[in-house]
Amino acid sequence: MIELNRKEDCLGCTACEQICPKKCITMKQDKEGFYYPEIKKDECINCNLCNKTCPKINNPLKQCSQKIYAVQSKDLNNRKTSSSGGVFPLLANFIIEQNGVVYGCTNKIDVAHPQHVRLTDAKNLFLLKGSVYVQSDLNNMFSLVKKDLSDGRKVLFSGTPCQCSGLRNFLRKEYDNLYVVDLLCHGVPSPELYKENLEILEHEFQSKAKSLNLRSKEKSWKRLFAKVEFENGKKYFKFSGYDPYMSLFLNNKSQRPSCFECPFTKHDRIGDITLGDFWGIANHIREMDDDKGTSMVITNSLKGRVLFSMIEDNLKYVETTIEVAESGNKVLCEPARKNKDRDSFYKEYEINGLPSAYEKYANVPGRLGQMKGNFLKFGIDIYRKIFRKTY
Repeated sequence: MIELNRKEDCLGCTACEQICPKKCITMKQDKEGFYYPEIKKDECINCNLCNKTCPKINNPLKQCSQKIYAVQSKDLNNRKTSSSGGVFPLLANFIIEQNGVVYGCTNKIDVAHPQHVRLTDAKNLFLLKGSVYVQSDLNNMFSLVKKDLSDGRKVLFSGTPCQCSGLRNFLRKEYDNLYVVDLLCHGVPSPELYKENLEILEHEFQSKAKSLNLRSKEKSWKRLFAKVEFENGKKYFKFSGYDPYMSLFLNNKSQRPSCFECPFTKHDRIGDITLGDFWGIANHIREMDDDKGTSMVITNSLKGRVLFSMIEDNLKYVETTIEVAESGNKVLCEPARKNKDRDSFYKEYEINGLPSAYEKYANVPGRLGQMKGNFLKFGIDIYRKIFRKTY
């Protein structure tokens, strides 16, 4: 029977819940809005599958000769509508062309409830584009993945490293037809915080939200913008530093406790391929920097290298080193560092509600401060365009 003595020891991957043969484990929200396993001890048969499946206890990281690339899709429209360089849609499309199945996170079915979905039609791959910055609901996806694999279909599964590790442990053996893509992850805020933030915006704009993208590239790839579109035609569009939800996240005040002790922030990875933004690319590979999005791709296994080779004709890419990769992506070598105000924020959230917690801890500047900040950023943009040509 799994025992949780510290909240830092649960990653929220739901592997224990999904593998329990007696279904006596359910994930319940705590006061911060994160999910943790609750066990009906009188129904437990002590099979110990929950412990064997837990990625915090059993962490099957891949150790192999890696290759690291800075990558851009040659299809500019694909890159424009993707969070970074447009690599994942190409991988997903290739798998579906092989009569395969793709699993990934979306908030386009229910904006307030990001969840993993199973896709078999390339027309629906748009559902997996965009970033939501919250831990998705996996439902019973691991069982569906296992069935697809057993039926002989190729499967591409993407998720946070803990979700990918949970899946591998759930399956309990290697499958030649499984391709795992883990994402470079800075941690995850609580689903309840995400939901309440959206409710605040819906109240402010007097309309239900129809879409949310916390990584809009409408103005820039490097400068993050939160964008929410509403059914009444109105739009919320804010630089992430001025958006309270994103400001808290970027300053490490809203992540799950376990994220600050993440066992996956290492060079060794859980996926066959690792994907993320290639932050800092302008300092190392100028020709791959046009502010339209550049992906970091790390191939961690032979399967990963073969899969990458299947789409390389559709890519512009440059091979680089792990040292260059980690210079702008510290989650390749260490977890996010817990902000001293993190626990105080959630305590304020619990006692007085989210608006009060935002006011005290989000540190969003007022209108005048935002105007000054925008003016300064405009000046920096002009300087970089003149003296560096790229940004």
